[in-house]
Amino acid sequence: MMLIDHEATKPYRTSGAWGRVALDMLVHRAAQGHPEHAAIADATDRLDWTGGAPRSLTFAELDREIDATAAAYRALGLEEGSVVGLFSPNTVDTVVALLGGLRAGLIVAPMPLTWRGADIQAGLDLVGAKAVIAADRLEDAPLAEIVRDTAVNVFGVRFVLGLGDDLPDGVAPFAEVRDPDGKLAEPAGFTADHVATITWTEGRKGAPQPLPRSHNQWIATGLMHLLEGRIEPATVLASAFAPTGLVGIGAVLVPWLLTGGTLHLSHFRSLDGLADDIARAGARHAILPEPLVDAVAQRLEAAGAEQPAYTAIWRNGHGAADAKIASTRAGVDIFTLDEWALVASLRAGDRPSPIPIGPVNAPRGTEQAPILAETRLVARQRRNGEADDTLVSGEIAVSGAMVPEIGWPGGRAEPPLRDDAGFVRTGLFARPVSEFPVTAEITGRGPGTASLGGLSVPLDQVQRLIGERPDATKSAAFSEADRIVGARLRAAVVGEAEPGFTAAELEAYLDGRGVALHKRPHEADAVSGLPVRIDGHIDREALARRFSK
Repeated sequence: MMLIDHEATKPYRTSGAWGRVALDMLVHRAAQGHPEHAAIADATDRLDWTGGAPRSLTFAELDREIDATAAAYRALGLEEGSVVGLFSPNTVDTVVALLGGLRAGLIVAPMPLTWRGADIQAGLDLVGAKAVIAADRLEDAPLAEIVRDTAVNVFGVRFVLGLGDDLPDGVAPFAEVRDPDGKLAEPAGFTADHVATITWTEGRKGAPQPLPRSHNQWIATGLMHLLEGRIEPATVLASAFAPTGLVGIGAVLVPWLLTGGTLHLSHFRSLDGLADDIARAGARHAILPEPLVDAVAQRLEAAGAEQPAYTAIWRNGHGAADAKIASTRAGVDIFTLDEWALVASLRAGDRPSPIPIGPVNAPRGTEQAPILAETRLVARQRRNGEADDTLVSGEIAVSGAMVPEIGWPGGRAEPPLRDDAGFVRTGLFARPVSEFPVTAEITGRGPGTASLGGLSVPLDQVQRLIGERPDATKSAAFSEADRIVGARLRAAVVGEAEPGFTAAELEAYLDGRGVALHKRPHEADAVSGLPVRIDGHIDREALARRFSK
């Protein structure tokens, strides 16, 4: 399936941002060039948080596993262009399942690991998934069981397959479906312009919004990090980001594939554990959430381990206004613009550079460097007395070689909000920092929306879910700042703390409704009344100020 405008994308080919090679074929090329080179490895503590012993593969071994996985998909009768859901953490098995699907010409739809029944069902249904693969567990969350119980309600899902050692009844072990020596009888008939994956953002109406990306769009995303970050060939990379979206695929998997390096996978449970993973891997480059960079660097320094270069991931600008990174090894900053695009900037000091408004190339300041994205500010209405040439804050819109151009077909999924020039509105707002060149600093999402770990949370939707309890009283959902994940949700309930409105009981109720983890308040507070703004709406900012004291 191709979802591109061939005429509009000609400049991407001319600049070198787009090419002809599919993502899985980058593995095949590496296997031909240096077959015995270490390709990918699990964290040594894998069994502590998901099923299956830690694995490591050379490029030759990885290429054979991808072939066998692609052949297994075909043997199941999954045709080119079929959608396969993937609900699995940061392991070698997950990466093989993803790349094997691409080699078979399938469209792989990795789902956020915070999703639960309601979003999983809606997402699989929207894209017409024919199969879904889930890991047995992630810590104490029974992922395969959740998917099994959800997929039964999705018309069209024919197979529920599992990764790991402790799969529930009704989930077929993928290892038993796959012949280790299997190969595709014939190559998939697709090009790098075909859709490779579907990732997800939150639609304006509170439902999952699928974002289809081609192989070429992913390669342009990876080039942003690779070129601006000066990541060298055959580099040893370490990451705790699962391959479920823009960062895990675009900032981690694609640069790894383009460099032919070694990728060490982790799952963050503690700072000490993450630092140990990086040291044990001998990583030359670590990709981490911005709040963790200093803490990990300090632990490596205390242990006398060699420091890698760091890529600091700023999810939707969280923390950029007031955070410093003391580590001198923080080489590059990446700002995500929801799931639409990312912008990488080489670090010059202890603070990240503001994002450029206009064409964004990589590496920055290099002649003939490919333009990988273009940003603009959709300015707010000017206030009385502001000159026409005054820079004003506004919503960030984006287009370019890495940005999905066309929404998922069929009319059921919410289309992206675009302007006449094709720029996508990201739902993020920014204020100008400089005029020559024009740069801006992300200030966050609009009112009524929180951002948790990069995921968008419509507060009205959370409030409605709470209010749908049979014994619900008047309540409000609001967010409070959190240094690590950006925000945390709270619920304020009018009256005494009644049974059913403690945080634990509210959690149990929302779990029963299949609500995603990032949409569940971590606290439920009894209040005598809810503050109201002059327009009659609940004053969430006042609630946040009250409970932050």
